[in-house]
Formats: sequence, C-alpha cells, structure tokens
Amino acid sequence: MKIEYRKAETSDAEALINIYNSAFYSDYIRYGECPAYGRTKEMMEKSIIDYP
Repeated sequence: MKIEYRKAETSDAEALINIYNSAFYSDYIRYGECPAYGRTKEMMEKSIIDYP
C-alpha cells in the first residue's frame, strides 16, 4: 500500500470528519465532550484554511 502525504484541501473536509469521528468517538462517549468529535463540514473547512 502506498501512503501519500499532502496538505489537506477543503474538498477533504467530509473525509476528515469521518476520520476524526471514528478516532475520537470513544473519548466523546467517555467524557461527554471532545473538541475533535462532531465537527460540521463548515467547521472542518475553516480549520483546514486556518491551520494548514
């Protein structure tokens, strides 16, 4: 398998949301909150733009 590293683009927002939600779901359930879980598409797009 080939792994490619590149800067995220706003078109990647939905894929990143799925990755974040999968990775941080257990923290959200355990602690009742997790800043990386449950982001909206707009929130993720802003994050990609602000923190490339």
